[in-house]
Amino acid sequence: MTQQAQPGLVMDRPETVSLAQQFAGAGIKSILFHVHDDDTLMDRLQLVLSLARACGAHVHCLHVTPIEAYT
Repeated sequence: MTQQAQPGLVMDRPETVSLAQQFAGAGIKSILFHVHDDDTLMDRLQLVLSLARACGAHVHCLHVTPIEAYT
């Protein structure tokens, strides 16, 4: 889209590109997702799944258990 600011001066507005579209061209094939049971887990999971679909990537989940849990 082009706007006229002053006679003879033309400003171009950059096209907006979604985050998923930016990553789709980057060649992402694997996404590591940190699984942590908190209030935002489902929102973060939906986000990473949407990103993976847009990029054609695989999602690998990681859950960390502190060593203190075993002692």
